[in-house]
Amino acid sequence: MSQPNLQEIKDISILLDQIEEYKHLIDSANIQLQNTKEYYKSLESVEKSKIYNDLKQKSNLIQLNNDIQEYRKQEMNQKISIISDLNNYFDDFFESDEAKTIIVDVIKTFKDEPYEVYCDSKYQSILSPGQNYKKTTEGNIRICSETKEYTLDPKYLNPLVFEQLLISAASEN
Repeated sequence: MSQPNLQEIKDISILLDQIEEYKHLIDSANIQLQNTKEYYKSLESVEKSKIYNDLKQKSNLIQLNNDIQEYRKQEMNQKISIISDLNNYFDDFFESDEAKTIIVDVIKTFKDEPYEVYCDSKYQSILSPGQNYKKTTEGNIRICSETKEYTLDPKYLNPLVFEQLLISAASEN
């Protein structure tokens, strides 16, 4: 075998330098690849965290919406209960002697003036026996003449207001 000549040694030296340079580039590329992987892992973690937080927030909003609906449902049930209690109270009131007295007092305010009584049939027991009235389905008692009218309506007035109306009607006459 012959000894390598100087040109071959130079070429081999250049190749070794290039190999070393490529090796350095490959190491650098591997470091960049590792950094990129870690970067994407951190992005993935951040994205997962963001998705988790978004889902948690949506879950909280859904729960809040459910709580609001439940509150509204309870509020509606409470209103229904109050209305039912109030209707029972007025039904009881209209069956009482006090209500009969109020009607008699209202009728007295009409003096000799002709009047008509309109009464929902569920309140007819409040009228004096033999009292003529015209049936209505308005849920109230209305007494009227050509010049004045009194309506006793349990949906809008309570007994104390009835009394105040009677006192003011009596003072007008």
